[in-house]
Amino acid sequence: SSDSSVLTVSTSSGAADGTHSIKVEQLASAKSMVTTTGYASKDTDINSSNATVSFRYVYEGTTHSVSVGANCTLSELADIINNDAENPGVKASIVNDGTNYYLQLRGLDTGADASLTIASNSGLIGFGASNFETIASNCDALLRLDGWPSSSYITRDSNNISDLIDGVTLNLKSTGTVTVTTSTDTATIKS
Repeated sequence: SSDSSVLTVSTSSGAADGTHSIKVEQLASAKSMVTTTGYASKDTDINSSNATVSFRYVYEGTTHSVSVGANCTLSELADIINNDAENPGVKASIVNDGTNYYLQLRGLDTGADASLTIASNSGLIGFGASNFETIASNCDALLRLDGWPSSSYITRDSNNISDLIDGVTLNLKSTGTVTVTTSTDTATIKS
């Protein structure tokens, strides 16, 4: 790769000698969202209803629900989500802006199909769809190989692409245009 900060390359024995121009327009990314309301402590009671309620979210088109007991804290909610045996690939964490604590949800899969939203019927007050802000959207990687396609982009749901050039795996790191050259190391083979 002419610029390893844009992409790195690994090859297998099936790689043919050649040179290609790769334009990385966009990296694949995962969805990340955070509550708009902050709390003074991560141990703040977020369910003062004295009843068990549900927190529901939708990941990759499937609704998931966890039970939130009475007097559950912000920190405990993150643990409930992370330790759910049916968690489909969503990581909950507590973030602090220096003043308040917030719940952050992050999808672990990249690509346009890895959507993450809060279900409209989430029963936990203050944790509905309107109470979260998207801080990173899920999207596919967009790239062109040797200027092709000229009016659109090749899309992949990952930043590790092994099915574009035979025998070559592209590991996308950032946007930009690079030249990828594969050649047989005859000196090593002879040695």
